[in-house]
Amino acid sequence: MKSKISFIVLNTLSAYYAENVNPARIEEYLRFKNIPIILQQFNINDETIIKNIIKAIPKDVNIIGFSIYDINSKYVYKLAHLLKKRNPKYIIVVSSSFATTSSSLILNECDEIDLVILGDGEMTIYDLVLKIEENDLDFSNMPHVKTRNDVVVKSPRYEITEATSKEIQFEEYFGVNTFSKNIDKNERNIVNYGYGPTSYTSLDDFFKKHPFSNEDHLVDFGCGKGRVLIMAAFHGCSKITGYEINNDIFNLLSDNIAIYNEKFRNKSTFDLINMDVSEGHIDVTTNKFFFYNPFHLKIIIKTINKILESLSESMRSIEIIFHYPLISTVKYMDELEMFQRKEIIHKYHEKAENDYCFIIYSNK
Repeated sequence: MKSKISFIVLNTLSAYYAENVNPARIEEYLRFKNIPIILQQFNINDETIIKNIIKAIPKDVNIIGFSIYDINSKYVYKLAHLLKKRNPKYIIVVSSSFATTSSSLILNECDEIDLVILGDGEMTIYDLVLKIEENDLDFSNMPHVKTRNDVVVKSPRYEITEATSKEIQFEEYFGVNTFSKNIDKNERNIVNYGYGPTSYTSLDDFFKKHPFSNEDHLVDFGCGKGRVLIMAAFHGCSKITGYEINNDIFNLLSDNIAIYNEKFRNKSTFDLINMDVSEGHIDVTTNKFFFYNPFHLKIIIKTINKILESLSESMRSIEIIFHYPLISTVKYMDELEMFQRKEIIHKYHEKAENDYCFIIYSNK
C-alpha cells in the first residue's frame, strides 16, 4: 500500500504555528525520501472553518498528521472525528513538543487519534510510513511512537515524562522559565506558548564535549527565552549575545537572564537584542554562532552573509553550530567555499542519513 500524507498546521489568533520547525522538517525529510506529502496550513479561530478544512484535505491520502498544541487541540480533535467519519481507514498521527509531554492525555481525550510521535518526528514518521506500506500495523516495537494500547489508565490533564522531569530539574536549578509551556511548579499544569526551546540535556552534553575558552563569544540567533544563553554561561562562556524578534518572548528572556545573573553572579556578560537576526550587526569578537533550525533558508542566507561581512572586517576562526538543521540548510552550507564541515553529531547512530543532531561548520 503506497502512502500519501497530509500534514496539517492549525494557526490560531493567539499563537502562530506555521513557522514551527517540526512540520517543515517532516515535510522536507519525507520529500527527500520520495514520500508524497502535502503540508497544509490553515488559520482557525472558531469551528466554522472546520468543514472547509475537511474539504481541502485530499481524499486520496491515507495518513493525516497534525501539529498539535494545547491551544489548538480542540480543533484537532474535532477534525480527527470528522475525518474518521469520512474514511475510517485514515491513520491519524499527531506530533509536537506538546504531544511528547502529553501523549496519554491526547489518546484519552480523542479516540480518533491513532498514534502520537514522541520527540522529533521526521525519521519516526518515515519508519512509520514504511511499516504501513508493508501492511504492518504493529507499532509496539517503535520506541518513539505511542499507541492506544500504551494507555492503560486515564492520565492526569498533563503528564511529566522522565525526559520532561530532567528538563524541569534544570529549570528549578536555574530558577528560570524557558519552557514552551508554563509549568506550575506545584500542580505541574502546562499551558502551551508556541515556541520550542532546545533541550537542556542536549545542550549540556554538547557544551561538556565542546568547552569554551576565555576568548569565546557566542551568539544565539532566535534565542527565545534564553535557554542556550543560560547553558552557555553555565558552561563558562564569558560573552554571550542573543537575538529575539518577538517582543513578548524578549521580555521573558530579559527576566530569565536577570534571574540567572542574580542567582549565579558569574563572569558571563549578556547582550540581548530585540530585532530580526538578519538585520543585526555581527560583533567582530563573535566566534561561535548557534542556530536551532527555526529559520527559512532565506533568513539563513541573509544571516550567513552578515557573518561573512563580519569576517571581511576581521578575519578570525569561527564555528557555526546548527542544531537539527533542515536539509536545505545543510546543502546551502556545503556549497559555500568559505566553510567546511568540522563535526557531525548524530541523533540515533553513526552514518545515519541526514540525521544531524548537531552539525558544526568552521571557516577554511
